[in-house]
Amino acid sequence: MKNWSTSLVVLAVTFVSALAITMVLVLLIVQDRGATTATGPTDTPVPTIAADAVPTQTGGSLTVSGDKTGTFDLDHDSYDVGIEPDFERGFAHVEFGRFGLTGGSGSIYFSPEPLAVEQIDFEGLAFYPDPDACTITPGQLNPAIGVASAHLECPSLADIRDAGTISLDGAVALPADLLGLRGDLPPSGGEVPVGAETLEFSDGRVLVQDVLSEETERQAMFLFGDDEKSSLGLERDPESHAIYLTYVVVDEELFDIADDGCGVTRSELGPLDPITTVMQLSITCDGLDLGSHGVVSIDTTLVVDLIFESEELAAGA
Repeated sequence: MKNWSTSLVVLAVTFVSALAITMVLVLLIVQDRGATTATGPTDTPVPTIAADAVPTQTGGSLTVSGDKTGTFDLDHDSYDVGIEPDFERGFAHVEFGRFGLTGGSGSIYFSPEPLAVEQIDFEGLAFYPDPDACTITPGQLNPAIGVASAHLECPSLADIRDAGTISLDGAVALPADLLGLRGDLPPSGGEVPVGAETLEFSDGRVLVQDVLSEETERQAMFLFGDDEKSSLGLERDPESHAIYLTYVVVDEELFDIADDGCGVTRSELGPLDPITTVMQLSITCDGLDLGSHGVVSIDTTLVVDLIFESEELAAGA
């Protein structure tokens, strides 16, 4: 059985007149995959991870040589995902920190862009490799769960306290997007024509929060424009999973949209990784009064990567 723990810091931002937007910083999401206890064996066997095999979940199986020897099994994962708010303009965009794999002997942490091994802890030794100290070679993708295998090799790593030197060689299974693999999934983002303006969104990542808006009892979501002057506000009903367009920002000017002002239809395209589902959103609006931008209609399609705070949310995408 998988367990999740989420640490949240809620940031309230007063946006325009009566509009209040809640920003949530998701510090760490940890997925438990049946680790060994101190008193006995695992309830379920740790799956074998191989670089040339399609993985069934994230994890790792590494051979350790040098001053310490053995097998480094990794069967937990963690995600560092947050929202970076712009308090002056009320915008927010998703930021990814490092991804971690942990087992009974220690942990390995990966930085995402560019992908590299950032930190290794193994049986009391600590390593902070240079970005090019380890090689990560993508293997096989499992598109059904958004996880891909990879060969990991880290030769001659020296402990930061000069307490020993080890080498790692073996396989890890990582979130597919961390390895740059989307399979048949289209790239996220799109364009929203608004009168004479075209709002561009090349980053379609959206964080779906557990926190609900007090006014609507829905989950607030934010899509950040490439020009840093435009944005879309969305909300997701946690019961029906319906998505609403709640506001649009054009050239830093915000316009509220009533629940019946636009229609949003959703189509699930598949998992990108264990906490992310790719969705296609079709948005249609008629007769929106956007002040100096005129009365406009919107008819467009966006691809968004919905990142969920909890396993329960992801399962009910």
